[in-house]
Amino acid sequence: MAGNHDVRVEREPGAWRGLLPRNVTYFEVSGAEFQGVRFWGTPWTLTFYDWAFMEDEAQLRLRFARMPKDTPVRITHGPTWSFLDLTARGERAGSYAQLERLSLLGDHLRLHAHGYIHEAHGQLRVGR
Repeated sequence: MAGNHDVRVEREPGAWRGLLPRNVTYFEVSGAEFQGVRFWGTPWTLTFYDWAFMEDEAQLRLRFARMPKDTPVRITHGPTWSFLDLTARGERAGSYAQLERLSLLGDHLRLHAHGYIHEAHGQLRVGR
C-alpha cells in the first residue's frame, strides 16, 4: 500500500504496477481474499500537511463506506481517531470517519493494522 510520500503513485494511477511482483496485492480502497480471510485496505488518510493520499473527513467517509462490513482484516495507512494517532506535537491525526465505519463493523473486525504516525507506534487490544 502506498503512503503519504508516494506522490507519483497518487498522481499516476497504476504507476505502481511495474514496481511490484505479480504475487503482491496492492490495496487502494479495495479488498482481496487470502486463504478464506477477507482483507481491505487504503492509503488514504486524513489531511495532515500537504502530502499524497490526503483528504478531508467527508471524502474519507465515502471511501470507507466502500469497505464491506464482513471484512475482518483492515489495513490502512492512517490511524483511526484516538487509536494510536497522537503526534509528537500532541495533535490527533486519526480519522473520525474511519472510527464511524469501525463502529459499524461490530464483531466482524478482528484486526486493524495501520502506520503513519511513527511516534504513536504500538498495539491496542479493544474488546474481547
